[in-house]
Amino acid sequence: MDAGFEKWRTIMRGGRPVKETVDTIVRVINQKNPQFWNPTEPTVQEQFERVYKDTSGNSYMVGLTIPQSARTEFQGSVEALIARGAASSDDTRRGINLETRNTYREPTM
Repeated sequence: MDAGFEKWRTIMRGGRPVKETVDTIVRVINQKNPQFWNPTEPTVQEQFERVYKDTSGNSYMVGLTIPQSARTEFQGSVEALIARGAASSDDTRRGINLETRNTYREPTM
């Protein structure tokens, strides 16, 4: 049971809305025969699976999925990342060499 609780806490820390958790608890409590104190009850598991589905249809009971934004945040090599950052920096626009910071170039307009 402790492993299940830790998995739930991890999911909540990962950005699951509090409203979904509260709605799940309220639905289970409002059932004819609430059995919310026992997470092994089939009604609790069914309710959890109905609420906690990601867009791919996988249940969060199976495991966490990594959001697309986290997967695409870093693409390519470190050099490409540095070049992308350098291309947008003020130093580059002013003509300062980011590698040595001692070379001046006339800015092009």
